[in-house]
Amino acid sequence: MKHVKKSLALLFALCAPLIADNCNSCSSNCNSSSGGVTTHISPRSQSVNQPRLMVGCVDHVHRFDMEKFYGSFAVIPGYAQSFRGGDLARCLFGKSLQSGSDCAKIGISGSGVTNRGSCDWLADYFGLGTGFQGSVTFKPEVKTFFIDFSLHVGLDEWVSGLWLRAWAPFVHTRWDLNACETITAKTGDYDQGYFTNAAVANSNLLQSAKAFFQEGKTPNLGTGFSFESLKSCRWGDCGCDDITENGLADLRVALGWNFFQDEDYHIGLGLIAAAPTGNRPEGKYLFEPMVGNGNHWEFGGLLTSHVIFWRSEDEEKHFGGYLDANITHLFKTRQKRCFDLCGKPMSRYMLAEKLGTPVEDLFGADAVAAAAVVGTAPSAQFKNAYAPVSNLTCSDVDVSVGVQADVVAMLNYTCGGFSFDLGYNLWARSCEKIEFDCECLPRLAKEKNTWALKGDARVYGFGHDGGSVTTFNNPIALSATQSGATICKGTNAALGNTSNEANRNFGVDNPKFAQQVTPATVINDQIRYTTGSSTDTAGQTKTSVNPVFLSQSDINLDGSRTKGLSHSVFAHFSYSWLNNEDWTPFLGLGAQAEFGSHEGDCSSCSTSCSSASSNSCGACSSSGCKSCNRCAVSQWSVFVKGGITFN
Repeated sequence: MKHVKKSLALLFALCAPLIADNCNSCSSNCNSSSGGVTTHISPRSQSVNQPRLMVGCVDHVHRFDMEKFYGSFAVIPGYAQSFRGGDLARCLFGKSLQSGSDCAKIGISGSGVTNRGSCDWLADYFGLGTGFQGSVTFKPEVKTFFIDFSLHVGLDEWVSGLWLRAWAPFVHTRWDLNACETITAKTGDYDQGYFTNAAVANSNLLQSAKAFFQEGKTPNLGTGFSFESLKSCRWGDCGCDDITENGLADLRVALGWNFFQDEDYHIGLGLIAAAPTGNRPEGKYLFEPMVGNGNHWEFGGLLTSHVIFWRSEDEEKHFGGYLDANITHLFKTRQKRCFDLCGKPMSRYMLAEKLGTPVEDLFGADAVAAAAVVGTAPSAQFKNAYAPVSNLTCSDVDVSVGVQADVVAMLNYTCGGFSFDLGYNLWARSCEKIEFDCECLPRLAKEKNTWALKGDARVYGFGHDGGSVTTFNNPIALSATQSGATICKGTNAALGNTSNEANRNFGVDNPKFAQQVTPATVINDQIRYTTGSSTDTAGQTKTSVNPVFLSQSDINLDGSRTKGLSHSVFAHFSYSWLNNEDWTPFLGLGAQAEFGSHEGDCSSCSTSCSSASSNSCGACSSSGCKSCNRCAVSQWSVFVKGGITFN
């Protein structure tokens, strides 16, 4: 018993850092409106489930006083289904959602809607009309069928207490966001200059949010203008938001030695390794089905132990306690993920505009157009193309996990061939470490000084064509950008519309009055926000001199990191046919309820790019609080375990 106590103390000392809340450093900076949210949920691998291996086998493995080889082979088919879908939705979409225990909802409305909800996503980003109004409700769900194969071999003929175990489950898993859209209005055109040099009728725009997020559709902006479809962090595919994956979850092997053992107790230590056989994240889907551990190699140590508290005189009945723990490190592997921008939760779905050179007929000045007003040409000009931010941030990254623990404490009562198990399981995984794969960087690194946030800026203005200096009908691309825009609104919206300031781009970055020539020769060299005839400056628009570009350093790797923690209870009832001398079949039925933890995470910490530092590949990371969302799937499962033990 003294050895058991020492082993228990060592185990809990190793696991304590995993269980402890790791957010003290950012408790003073948390702000529910500025936090990061993950773009990928890394679940517990289907092969990391020690309870399924232990139940029904207490008298079939770790046998005492054996002088020859023996083994136990088991097949464990089962089904698992998640619950508490609202927790998963908040990991993916943030705490500001209207949410309950099972679902969460976002509002989507256009820039022309009066009294828009403060947390509504801006519909204009998604090719929807400026008068669009609707909402989407999410109830993420994971359903998994598995068949686990397990083999335990006692190698006592070589060394007393030496054993080998190998196991791997075959998995079919279905992940479903259950996105349900409600639409109350589909109205609103795009005014001339807002997206193109001409007005865009509502009939050319998308009519539902799911058409953009799930089906990859885009609005028709007219000849010469492009709008990239959403290629990463999508909600589904082909009109469906459920996605399936099949495969063999990690192949695991453990080698151990029970150095302290008797008929009524044992303590053993060993090594455990896992070879990745499942899939790896590809970044295409937000709620991406995973088989296995994300394609990591794993290596670590294990502890196995038991003690029989009571045994009947005829040795037909006994009652005991069992404690097993597997602790591994997940080595660096390549994955593809999409990311938000620093300090901008959900910015993966914002809209970026493309700018470039040459700059033609565009200058910016501090004063309205008039004789002798000197303007400066911006560094770039709008080039008629748009892309969702996630298309620009999606990248190959290197991901590793410091430590993962799978700990089981179990009680067993055996009476003849009948056996009943009842226990508790702790699963914990420390925070991921994410770094750019320097050989395959995102588009923002490859296309430097090219992309900027559009927000609600107008991208075209109108100057005279030389034929009539009082008629403004010549479209001129602007350089207007809005680095301060969010998923909810652009920076023009905050101005109201006094003197048409919102329409005239007064909220853009580095605003300067737009004009055609420098210095202006007459007041009519202004660039106006709309076509028409005038001799005043009330309609002169502004442009950015200079525009603020997105760069690789704006990508928020830290905000997408996750850690995991769950608590499970399980029970199993089985029967073993003991009358066979060399072959002992067994069969049992089990159930497990796993409760994922989503409390005490740092997902609401603010990450500011102005104070960000960079890793070796230029990733943005907070110099103060580094967020790490705690996301784990809550699920129940039932399984059948059958097999045979042989001497």
